[in-house]
Amino acid sequence: LAQHGQAHVLGAVAPFWRHTTAPYGPLFLWIVSAFAGSSLVVGVLLIRALELVGFVLLAVFVPRLARALRADDGRAAWWVLLSPLVLLELVAAAHNDLLMIGLLVAGVALAVEGRTLVAVAVCALAATIKLPAAVAIPFILMAYADRRLWVRGALVAVGAVVAITLASGLGFGWISSSIFSTPAKVRLAITPATALGWSAAQILPVGARGLESALGVVAFALAVALGVALLWRTRRDDVVQHLGIVMLAAAVCGPATWPWYLIWGLALLAVSPEGQASRVMALAMVLSPLVVKADGVLAFPLHTAPAFVVLYIAIAAVALRRRPTATAPRLRPIAES
Repeated sequence: LAQHGQAHVLGAVAPFWRHTTAPYGPLFLWIVSAFAGSSLVVGVLLIRALELVGFVLLAVFVPRLARALRADDGRAAWWVLLSPLVLLELVAAAHNDLLMIGLLVAGVALAVEGRTLVAVAVCALAATIKLPAAVAIPFILMAYADRRLWVRGALVAVGAVVAITLASGLGFGWISSSIFSTPAKVRLAITPATALGWSAAQILPVGARGLESALGVVAFALAVALGVALLWRTRRDDVVQHLGIVMLAAAVCGPATWPWYLIWGLALLAVSPEGQASRVMALAMVLSPLVVKADGVLAFPLHTAPAFVVLYIAIAAVALRRRPTATAPRLRPIAES
């Protein structure tokens, strides 16, 4: 940057993040860099404009998807569009998760309507904004595709990602361990693996860092196992709910559980009758933004981790004791694909 006369740009980046790679996909980086150039102001405005595109996509497809699942579309719109979590942590803060989840929900809605290949392509676009959206592709294909369509869907997904990656000129380095290692640089008291590891290290003769890393691997493995189990059982009637659970597990079991990551799964669960009946989910939508201060710093220091361990145990106990009361949603007739 200094060689190109742009050293001043580093002043806008927190010192902690100056030597880390971007854990984002090529489409997002390509759009921002192509239109903003070296202008920091234009870049900020463009990022906010892109996030509003995600908000518009949610406004269009959340009610549409809720109606298809025989859920309350008004409640779904309130939860996803006007909840404190979305307004404070995504719209106001301009995190690119909003664009990713907007494309993801659009893709899932198109899949429910029978446009499977288009849905796969849209979810592939979402993955080039932020990689977790790629989880939706196998769920869509498992629920809506026969063996022949599986092959075509896989080709569409891979083709879209490869085409965007090559066109951006950024190469395939974005699909690397940096996707996980960059978020892991932050130790958050609200991240379950960090909270449990730090708390246990206070009473056991082990180092907190090593224990946190080990528990992080265990948490990731549990999320993968859950994803595989739900993928195997997924059918058209429960694909949205299963995908929402897996996306939420990915957010919670990841290396850093920032509150806005929760929308990955909550946006999908909010359009299902079962999700709308959950008080825990409603509380998460309202209370989770309160753990981050206005300057973007977590309001709870690391030594508060034991309190979050107790909280997560209580939530798990409630979830295990809860018995589903709603029947599985019956989808509207699927259009011919």
